[in-house]
Amino acid sequence: MRGYSFIYSIYLLFCLIFTKCFYRPAKLVRLPIRTRNIKNLSFGKYFTSGMHCRLECVPDDNGLIGEITIGDNVSINDRVHIASASSVSIGSGCLIASNVYISDHDHTIPETVDDLPASTGLFVKRVTIGRNCWIGQNVNILKGVTLGEGCIVGSGAVVTSSFPDRTVIAGVPARAIRSLK
Repeated sequence: MRGYSFIYSIYLLFCLIFTKCFYRPAKLVRLPIRTRNIKNLSFGKYFTSGMHCRLECVPDDNGLIGEITIGDNVSINDRVHIASASSVSIGSGCLIASNVYISDHDHTIPETVDDLPASTGLFVKRVTIGRNCWIGQNVNILKGVTLGEGCIVGSGAVVTSSFPDRTVIAGVPARAIRSLK
């Protein structure tokens, strides 16, 4: 492993062995990674992840556990958090930068100050990210969003609505900047 220190090379070898034991179709899953309800996660071929990622399939208000589907050749970087109480789907060929948050749910607002946040319900609506999308650093993609194929989301955007194929998106809240040919 040219260009890496000896210790980092050992770390990568350990991650590769771990990947082939627990995430068979994936190319490389860097540790540490936190998964919840792994049976509801599916990875395509050549999936790679950075360190400190969280991939969580959580129960909705009816006790049904969400699903996360990741296509072929998807690369996510460090500290990406994907949470699903229904369905999060990421198409093949997507690139996701560091510190990205993708969720198909959020909590309802409590009736009184005395209500515990954990006792409130969930608003749940699936998230779909099309093939070959590029998600920039520090992006939040929230419930109900569908991104078409080839969308580019600029760093720091908060995506609360859907966008068609080949759209460049940026801002808080995110809006279309231009369309690609």
